Amino acid sequence: LRLVARSGVSPVTVNSYGIKRPWEVSDATWTQATDTTLWEVPGIGGESDREMEPTSSVLVDAPDTTYAWDVTDLARQWVADPGANYGVLLEGHAAGTSTLTFIGSDQLEQPPYNLHRLRPKLELVVRLAGPPQTPTPSPTMTGTSTATPTATEVVTATPTGERHSIYLPILVKGS
Repeated sequence: LRLVARSGVSPVTVNSYGIKRPWEVSDATWTQATDTTLWEVPGIGGESDREMEPTSSVLVDAPDTTYAWDVTDLARQWVADPGANYGVLLEGHAAGTSTLTFIGSDQLEQPPYNLHRLRPKLELVVRLAGPPQTPTPSPTMTGTSTATPTATEVVTATPTGERHSIYLPILVKGS
């Protein structure tokens, strides 16, 4: 997320949590997940609403900075069970009163500023296995003094370093 403005004296610790149940972007409020469903605890604070332990914590204190949270464990859960992907909750904690302004997913394209390019995104770095290597003969010693070649298949996963980005809604909550 790109922080564009901050008020208050204290830096803000922003924790990320996996959301555990469905919600609607257009309907979610402090008390409601959808237009017909309440959060267990207002502010998406209940055990059925979200994970109770943060997946990542980041100290946010400098405007014009892009901040990232490590949600690797959540992404692994989503790959194993795509139906469990309800997104990520970001929750801020600070001493005193602070206000953070991030560029949102609805940031309009405003040339020449290109602020729309700083919208929130979830970037997944995927390591894909390369093609299996050709079996290589390796000598095997027998009871005689002659080496007998035996085929041994060696398969090595080779990281390709490819990067793929997908865009998901992120629910932001201040406290």
